[in-house]
Amino acid sequence: LYDNNVISSKRKRGRTLEIERKDSTSNVYSKDNCILSCYFCNNHKSDVISEEDYKKYFSKPMRDYLSKSYNICDKEKNFLYISDIDNLSKDLQSKYKTFYDNFTKLLNENNIEYALLQGTKDIWCRDYMPIQINPETFLTYNYEPDYLKAKKYQNIKSNFNDINHTLKLKKLIKTELILDGGSIVKSKNCAILTDKIFKENPLYSEFEIKEELRSKLNIEKVVIIPWDKKNEYFGHSDGMVRFIDENTVLINDYFKYYSTEFKEKVVTALTDNDLEYKELDFSDVPNRNDKLNWGYINYLQMKNIIILPEFGIDEDSKAKE
Repeated sequence: LYDNNVISSKRKRGRTLEIERKDSTSNVYSKDNCILSCYFCNNHKSDVISEEDYKKYFSKPMRDYLSKSYNICDKEKNFLYISDIDNLSKDLQSKYKTFYDNFTKLLNENNIEYALLQGTKDIWCRDYMPIQINPETFLTYNYEPDYLKAKKYQNIKSNFNDINHTLKLKKLIKTELILDGGSIVKSKNCAILTDKIFKENPLYSEFEIKEELRSKLNIEKVVIIPWDKKNEYFGHSDGMVRFIDENTVLINDYFKYYSTEFKEKVVTALTDNDLEYKELDFSDVPNRNDKLNWGYINYLQMKNIIILPEFGIDEDSKAKE
């Protein structure tokens, strides 16, 4: 919590446990009257709340608060894996050499640590890799999306078990839900998915799916936005929205490429869940390229760095702005 700037005490408190008197009406720091306490509980209990009342009324809310504070979001992640696909000898470094060289150069220049991920069959490793919840915990899931069920796609469907031996993840938890990494956009305390999640998990009710996600991701809110079946058959939300902070999301430009009705449904789903939004607006760009300009929102964010794609179209400078 201290390293992630959740604790920012000027007196540098928070890195270690502190000694707190159980009975604060007594000035005696005896063995029987003392207990180790975290920075938050020590300050919260102070010399006003008794040990019994603190346990009864405040311990669970404080635990919940600290648990949520421990969650991390994109800007707090500090290590990047790049798929080292070796499919019919067309791996990332040879087939897309220009991209790979430019991309790794950017990473090196900005001191972003990275490694090649062995055992993958598809370069889009965000879709099948586990979702990070906090610095130690990662969530795995059933990677059985309907768009890969055809026999011709089986050779590009990666299995996390084949990849996991190259990683050093401290704690893995699992959900039985069918989903993929591109279908979920997460902040510390909220996750946004399209309603395709319900189609791919027919054995669960909508309530059960939301509760499972809240529990396993350790979040407060699950927001469901409509799936654009006409233009995007994957059902991914990561091409539609991104979190700017806990209360604000960035949404793609839906003015022309999508119908007004569809945009209103997306916006309503967000505002009904107390989320504000800002829009990537390309309405004043002379020669819009709606086949490409949706892709800016798939930018990579780590630490204080944002790396976004450049397509050589009029929207490039506007997107960066």
